[in-house]
Amino acid sequence: MSQQYSMLDVVQELRKLVPSKATRKRVYLDRRNYLICILHYKFKCSEEYIASNLDIKRCSVSHSKRQPIYLVKSGDPLFEQNTIHLQKKYPFDVPDNDMPIAKGRERTKTIFLDAATLNRIQLFREKYHVDNNRSALRLLIDLGLDRVEKESITFEVLWDTKKKIDK
Repeated sequence: MSQQYSMLDVVQELRKLVPSKATRKRVYLDRRNYLICILHYKFKCSEEYIASNLDIKRCSVSHSKRQPIYLVKSGDPLFEQNTIHLQKKYPFDVPDNDMPIAKGRERTKTIFLDAATLNRIQLFREKYHVDNNRSALRLLIDLGLDRVEKESITFEVLWDTKKKIDK
């Protein structure tokens, strides 16, 4: 399974497979679903991106990306037969389950900020043309964490900063 291929190769192959009229033939669906599964799980393409590039509905992509997982898990011989040439051309280990692997689950954390800090965030948003407070906060947190990971920050620096925040 060391053969290299790009996302563009898979998209082009998928466009070749799409017939002029909609069909529900199993051969076509198995091949399409296998390639959609690759785009989503290997190349981390969103359902919206795949749907817009193939002129199909997002809900179809949502179903299609999961179908190969179930068929491989159940050992469906017809799926294997229908996709054997694609599996040789585009080797891919279908995931064991359909849990999101691209980003993981986002978690919400609520924090309370004073007016001065909120004003500083607003000034940051305006200066760097950030769309909203949520995006600005994410950017600031990422920048801060990157800085902390690259530089060695002593306990004294952290303690002094905390004292400034608490005032």
